[in-house]
Amino acid sequence: MIGGVGAKTYCDNSCTFFEYLMNETGQKAYYVLSKHSKDLEKVRKLGPVLYKDSIKANYFSLSAKALVFSSGLKGDIVRINEKYLSRAVKVNLQHGVFGLKNNTIKYEADFSVTCGEEEAKLKAPLLGKGQELILTGFPQHDKLITESIKITPDKKTIFYMPTWREWFVGKDSFKESDFYANFTSFLTNPRLLAFLRENGIKINCYLHRNNMKYYSDLPDDLFNENICLLPENTNIQQQILISSLLITDYSSVSWEFLLLKKGVIFYQFDQSEYLKQRGSLLDFDKGIFGPICKSADECIDLLMESTESGYDKLLDLSWRDKFFTHYDGKNCERIYKKILIELARCKK
Repeated sequence: MIGGVGAKTYCDNSCTFFEYLMNETGQKAYYVLSKHSKDLEKVRKLGPVLYKDSIKANYFSLSAKALVFSSGLKGDIVRINEKYLSRAVKVNLQHGVFGLKNNTIKYEADFSVTCGEEEAKLKAPLLGKGQELILTGFPQHDKLITESIKITPDKKTIFYMPTWREWFVGKDSFKESDFYANFTSFLTNPRLLAFLRENGIKINCYLHRNNMKYYSDLPDDLFNENICLLPENTNIQQQILISSLLITDYSSVSWEFLLLKKGVIFYQFDQSEYLKQRGSLLDFDKGIFGPICKSADECIDLLMESTESGYDKLLDLSWRDKFFTHYDGKNCERIYKKILIELARCKK
């Protein structure tokens, strides 16, 4: 049984691994989704689906040989007490690469996937007794690597993806938050708009899925022929592939751009607040793999400069081999083989 993102949507490492099982192996597998998910019909065309928290899904979990998830076992697959699931091999695929957020959630898996030696060092303190990190690489990177060979990025397309800030929920309205003020002022900056028009550049904006309910609060004139707001069901991997540059603050999507050797600008207008509220496993003051800007003007200046010199020159590629070990498109295969080896071992 496989699930991810709280069983709400079909995306990230879980969906890629599910498709690998359906297309490349004869393995029987089920994908777990909420019966209210907008992705139900899409997933049904790929393979069998179980409704999250249904009697059938709970029953199947008791006899499942493997439970594979990306966010958490209880949220993605089943809420049954783990002592009843001891016969299953539990694998945590993770949502993305560790580093830019201070992850403190303890793992609930026998095996947790990592993509490289440096990331493994960051994850190791979160392991419990008997838990193991497996350096297989992430499933979704298989697709990115193989598809990037076929797709030429558009030099005129920039992907802007800020991350979620949970601390203003319930305290201030979205329109009163610092995030709203900085997001809108950046995209309406006269210098930015003039530069985009003159150079025929388009910025595709995608808010974190937790922000989607606030779309209606955004100004009607915020978006135009050069700035587009992407819908909730946007294929993020496709945006990664077609874009030449990412502007973000702390999103783990930045690691995918590093993997593909594409430029990243970190626009961290609220870095001090972010570090106070959430923290980071990496020291921003020591630098990361892309330049950090703390003001809109600084970000726009860097955008203008790098458009002329080349976005790829923004990267410190020494970070790539530290955080990624495999580039062969066989991460799913390695994870699957590890599960089979463990199942065979348990039979003895």
